[in-house]
Amino acid sequence: VDSDFAGDRHSRRSTTGVLVFLIDEESGSRTLLDWKSKRQSFISLSTAEAEMAAIIAGVKIGVRMCETFRFLTDKEMHISVKTDSSAALGAVKSGFSLRLLHMSRVAGVNVRWSLG
Repeated sequence: VDSDFAGDRHSRRSTTGVLVFLIDEESGSRTLLDWKSKRQSFISLSTAEAEMAAIIAGVKIGVRMCETFRFLTDKEMHISVKTDSSAALGAVKSGFSLRLLHMSRVAGVNVRWSLG
């Protein structure tokens, strides 16, 4: 996943980019299954926020693909999300943060963190 921070000069909105690959673990070959490029529906206040929105979009697509794959083949599939944003990765790894509480509103996903 990737995004461009405020790439649209007029609206100041960022664009999310997602590539979904099926990877054969034995041979290492990759097959592109889906891709998405879409202007975000909100104005991000930072690069990390734009990247978090891209990660959320990528996970949503990945979960749908896994559910479809499981329905068709009765096999489990794993999701691996890659991004070049160390700030977004740090936010995901560290878990709950009041700074990220608004992401559920702007990205249209409910995120639950354990506070214990």
